[in-house]
Amino acid sequence: MRLDILSMNDSRSTLPSPPRSMWQVGAIVAANALRDPATGQLWLEIGQQRLPTRLASGHTAGPVHGEQLKLRVLRTVPVLAVETIESSAPADLDLDALRRFLPRQSSPAPVLANLSWLMRSKEQLLSLPGHIQKSLRQLWDALPQSNELLQGAGLKQALQQSGTFMERLLAGQQSAALTRDYKANLLWLRQQLRSLPPSPLAAYLPPGPLPSSSGPLLAIETGPASLAMLDSPSEKMTELLQQIEGNLARIHANQILNHQYAQEGSLSHLVELPFIRNQRTELLRLKISRDSIEEKAGHTKWRLEIALDLGQTGQLNIVILLHHKSLHIQFRSETSALVTTLNEALPSLLSALTSHGFNTSRVVCMHGSPIQQAGSRFTHLLDMQA
Repeated sequence: MRLDILSMNDSRSTLPSPPRSMWQVGAIVAANALRDPATGQLWLEIGQQRLPTRLASGHTAGPVHGEQLKLRVLRTVPVLAVETIESSAPADLDLDALRRFLPRQSSPAPVLANLSWLMRSKEQLLSLPGHIQKSLRQLWDALPQSNELLQGAGLKQALQQSGTFMERLLAGQQSAALTRDYKANLLWLRQQLRSLPPSPLAAYLPPGPLPSSSGPLLAIETGPASLAMLDSPSEKMTELLQQIEGNLARIHANQILNHQYAQEGSLSHLVELPFIRNQRTELLRLKISRDSIEEKAGHTKWRLEIALDLGQTGQLNIVILLHHKSLHIQFRSETSALVTTLNEALPSLLSALTSHGFNTSRVVCMHGSPIQQAGSRFTHLLDMQA
């Protein structure tokens, strides 16, 4: 089946073109087919772009809504023409999935900033269609409050419903837990937004630190609500849909990478946990790993890394090493005022840990950014060769 992508050489189009290096003759591109429910107009979603498309061959039906396509570029002039090719079973399913999701992933910060802005700006929320309002409120209500994360049971539940483990909840038929699962609510909101006519608005989606289980864990910087700079409800909903697509692709990529490390025999989970503090959304990044070498020797050694952007206060990075009841904790921040505050709070922390039976062998607060763990391996997320 041959398709013509209309916007690439159409000067009247308001859609920006993807990088030209993507459109070399013979290049292979993954796409998702979308259909306008009212007009039947076909769009191809490639990366973060939605491009209007028409059938150029004798196929009268064409791809259906949501169909995943693999396309080969046939020519670039006078119009960009592509043809569908048969997908063969990949030798490495994880690698094939990463090729799909990594180019589409983006930072979850814009979605969270816009969500909290809408919840504080009731007039703006009420300007959206009723079913979109309901889905947004449901997503907001599903996020844990910061005080829930201060208790072990609350933190455990929040991690289980962070979206990283949604499929496990499905397998266990835990429908009640799914109503508060972050990924499940994003998927439902995306479905509601996709039912609306698309707007030719293209959002800038900051990628944030790449999802990876190797290297130091970095905080994701928060930002202003981009919806506040848009006028019409249709523009707001298109912007929000693009941000949700990027966030979902990021969650998928995180899940794939966690699965890869599990297949290699090591336990390493990267979780990005959104929560609410003072009616604003924040994002807690956690990397939980277990030393497989120590475990084979009869010892269990855990490593927990935490990264959090505290806004004007600065970014905070924490590394906790646990071996039996022995703790080694390192706080890091590039903000000297935050380091001073942490040092002042150390006596209270040490007292609390001791009262719970922990031996705090070393607890330090340091000025600077997180560093690469000694002896840790470097891994390529994805190698692609034309």
